[in-house]
Amino acid sequence: MKASEKTRNRKAGTQTLLIAVTAFVLVVAVGVGIFLRFYSGYIDGVLYHERLHQMQEVTGQLFAGLEDVVEKQWQIQTFSATMRRSRGRTTWTTC
Repeated sequence: MKASEKTRNRKAGTQTLLIAVTAFVLVVAVGVGIFLRFYSGYIDGVLYHERLHQMQEVTGQLFAGLEDVVEKQWQIQTFSATMRRSRGRTTWTTC
């Protein structure tokens, strides 16, 4: 082999290696991009359902607390009305 052929073979080998490394990096980058896209969508779905569940729990607790407050106010008003009827007019007022 002549020196020019060795140089040409080295350049062809280097070029082939460079193309192979570039293709590998490109395949890895595309794979990572696809994985992150699907993973992001999956995480968004999981977080949406978890937040929805938490909101339903909090809403139930708020309505339970509201029912307790309304029931207490009815008790106060019933007591107040009973006292007014039994004593006539009272000078004190309820909160």
